[in-house]
Amino acid sequence: MATLFERAPGPDTDGGGDPIAAPPPRTSSPGVGSWPRRGAPALGWLALVLLVAVSAWPLAPPDAVGAGAPSGAFSAGRAMTHLERIARQPRPTGSGPAADVRDYLRSTLAGLGMDTEIQHTTAIHEKQPTHFHAGVVDNVLGRKRGTGGGGAIVLCAHFDSVAAGPGANDDGVAVAAILEAARVLTAGPPLQHDLVVLFTDGEEFGLLGAHAFAEQHPWAADAKVLLNFEARGSGGPVVMFESSAGDADLVAGLAATSHPVASSVGTLVYRFLPNDTDFTVFDRAGIRGMNFAFIGDQVRYHDAADSLRSVDPDVVQHDGEYAVELTRHFDRHGAGTDRGAPTVYFTVPGLGLVHYPGWLNTVFTALALVGLCGAVIVGRSRGRLRLRRAAAALGLAVSGVVVSAAVVEGVWLLLERVDPDLTRFHAGDGYNGGLYLVGFGLLAVALSTTGLALGLRRWGLDTVVTGVAVLWALLLAGCVAVAPVAAYLFAWPLLAAVAGLGWRLLRGHPDDRAGRQVLAFAPAAAVTVVLFTPVLYLFGLAVGPALAVVGVPLLSAVLLVVFPVLRLDRPLVRRWTPVVAAVMAVAVLVATVPTGDFGPGRPKPGNVFYALDADTGQAIWGVLDADPDPWQEQLVEHYRAGPMPTYFRMPLGFHVGQAPAAALAAPEATVLSNTVTDGIRTVRLRLKAGRPAPMVEIISLSPAKVRAATIDGRRVVNTAERDPYGFRWSLHYIAPPADGVEVTIEVESSAPFPVRLLDRSYSTEEIPELRGAVRRPPNTMPGNEDGDFVVVSRGMVIE
Repeated sequence: MATLFERAPGPDTDGGGDPIAAPPPRTSSPGVGSWPRRGAPALGWLALVLLVAVSAWPLAPPDAVGAGAPSGAFSAGRAMTHLERIARQPRPTGSGPAADVRDYLRSTLAGLGMDTEIQHTTAIHEKQPTHFHAGVVDNVLGRKRGTGGGGAIVLCAHFDSVAAGPGANDDGVAVAAILEAARVLTAGPPLQHDLVVLFTDGEEFGLLGAHAFAEQHPWAADAKVLLNFEARGSGGPVVMFESSAGDADLVAGLAATSHPVASSVGTLVYRFLPNDTDFTVFDRAGIRGMNFAFIGDQVRYHDAADSLRSVDPDVVQHDGEYAVELTRHFDRHGAGTDRGAPTVYFTVPGLGLVHYPGWLNTVFTALALVGLCGAVIVGRSRGRLRLRRAAAALGLAVSGVVVSAAVVEGVWLLLERVDPDLTRFHAGDGYNGGLYLVGFGLLAVALSTTGLALGLRRWGLDTVVTGVAVLWALLLAGCVAVAPVAAYLFAWPLLAAVAGLGWRLLRGHPDDRAGRQVLAFAPAAAVTVVLFTPVLYLFGLAVGPALAVVGVPLLSAVLLVVFPVLRLDRPLVRRWTPVVAAVMAVAVLVATVPTGDFGPGRPKPGNVFYALDADTGQAIWGVLDADPDPWQEQLVEHYRAGPMPTYFRMPLGFHVGQAPAAALAAPEATVLSNTVTDGIRTVRLRLKAGRPAPMVEIISLSPAKVRAATIDGRRVVNTAERDPYGFRWSLHYIAPPADGVEVTIEVESSAPFPVRLLDRSYSTEEIPELRGAVRRPPNTMPGNEDGDFVVVSRGMVIE
């Protein structure tokens, strides 16, 4: 019985046993041109690697400019001076360090000749259905009047950080870059539009500062375009990943910058990520603009590793150049109010940012589909294609994509079982997360080329290419219907592939003596690599190894288009390519073991918290990590499944152990009034922490719906029945005043109203009785953005 890779289709068949026209006789001697034919696969692979490098080159941020640069130029070196002042320590909303940075920002803007103010107000945000975040925020604003009026250009970043780390990247880099950009803009030629600098507070705890500005500040009505700068990691290029609807003028401005990095696919991917930014609030409020962020190295996101030592000055430069260049562009050209179809855009080496109206997707799709139908008709009429075999090749292509994704996901789940520490990182993106992505990519190559080899041996090149083209046509049609901004990824490669396929089929039997196969499909391969390299790279940065399986189908689809250039139709190449790729994948994944060690500069995340039930006087230690380390095991005894509503409103399970009951005052809710009218109970109370805690929460335990609440005099309506965890209503208040916050709750019931009160602080070291109880090794860091937090809880029934 013949093996899978034993022989290629003979010259008298198309790989399926059907006779076809004999190829023209070779007239050259065997030695003439033999090396180019034998070396073509190696040259194809080399060209592919070089093209990937060239396609990735525009994604690199610009080189940082030192502090000695001319005063009219943006300098990352000068911006870093601000960052060193801002990111000395964590600065969560309401903390002393946050107040210190707030005052520094205001004085710096005033020193630039800007009119400044602090927006001190209460803001409210419905973070999830029935779950409201609120708190007192201090937005910092500066405004430089323009010469022509007509609205303002707003540069925005948030200056607060999570409690676990100093937030040097998130969002200190953007704050420092905007300060330097404001210096450049105010010192340069006068702007026609007003320049507004907005540093929001409370972003990390519910986008509160953005809500305060958009809903309460008069300057919001003047904003013509807003540029928001964010971070979710510590490296990579600064990507424009979200823009307002009808963004043709916005994208045109981005294309005019020096180093634009963007893809309209970014907006699509962002919708599926569990993240919101201040821009989400602004865009919903009708303030048009764009959202920027760098997203590499997520291991340094919302933790102590997000420190000054992790900052890349090139990223600071990229942020600042965007701010300066886009402000000047929109000052000259303005920003319209178009709310039409979105624009298609993507970065191409040598061309910058290519962009065109979204309606052209329909034209390109029609051309590709008509071309594919024409190629199939020609192939059928000349006896080169058989529809059943093309359908089988389509099935094989789909199976290869699905199997590749399933195997990669299975390997990741296995790696998580072997090394539970991988679950401690955001999206599994540890200190060597890039190696996992490379290993998974090589594994996808091995699996995809195995399927292609089977198809080539059975049906021949043209049939397999036809099946692949049909798959891409289906993907293209689906994109146009569901996600038109992503259609360019499939339209341009399909157009090029159909052109090459049609050329081959029109010629009759292929004669590859001069590399005509490569010539036919090289344009499709080149277009595919150029378009997909930035998307796959940025996608890998965004989702991390834990979700890499989502990107595997894209990589497999790319391989389906480029394989003719790699000469997988040759027996030797198709026999060894899957083997070599698999060996390399294993080698790379094995290399993750010695390169993933923790140590100085690479702290290991680890969760610990303390919770006290004031009703029973009992306290616990908790560890959320799946596999506690020895220092954590000293505190906990066993695993307890969720939910545990005494301490959390989410159904969390964790390792738990008995803890000493510290003398901590419980949160309080003093009832100021309590009335029932027409079956509606209205309770007015004063909510306060019983100790100096920066967060306090009230959770309804009643089966009745809370229809509305008034917080600090602002009424918010609750439209949902319950949240995904089954709770009817809750309020999480950040930075409560010492005398508490007044809350009025309207309940659709006259029955007694049971609630749970909680407060939270950021460190066990703040509690005298707990100081020194957590013996955290020096090479570790809190694995929760609230640090080694402390929760005190009590129940209450309002009769």
